[in-house]
Amino acid sequence: MIVAISGFLRVRAGLQRAAATNDPEEYVHDPAFQIISFFWVHGLPMLVLLALMIFAAKRLARNSGRHDVVQPDGLIDVLLDRDAPFGDRHDAAMDLADYDNPEAINALTKVKDDPSEDADIAEEAGQSLLEIDRRKRTN
Repeated sequence: MIVAISGFLRVRAGLQRAAATNDPEEYVHDPAFQIISFFWVHGLPMLVLLALMIFAAKRLARNSGRHDVVQPDGLIDVLLDRDAPFGDRHDAAMDLADYDNPEAINALTKVKDDPSEDADIAEEAGQSLLEIDRRKRTN
């Protein structure tokens, strides 16, 4: 920061000298002026381009993975599908903790209360219900 301020002050002094001597070429050869003018001409548009690229990347990341199925409906379908792999059902039970809507709560309760359900999946459904309950109490 200090270097940039120092560079700007040197450029300003060079411009004042050029104005005093009526020689506009005098300040052009100053290295500080050359560096600052390069970044002013090239750096500013590059920063704008970089900001636009970051914005577009965040927008794409937010929209990626969105298809026909709206969450948590997809998670509920996986959780209630007994033919789905264990890991997918377990992850669905865990991920449904992020949703407070009645459909998610009903699906988690159904799995938790089913005696024929896998114990680990039922336990994870119960943990998700506890997390939802805790979040509702603090809000």
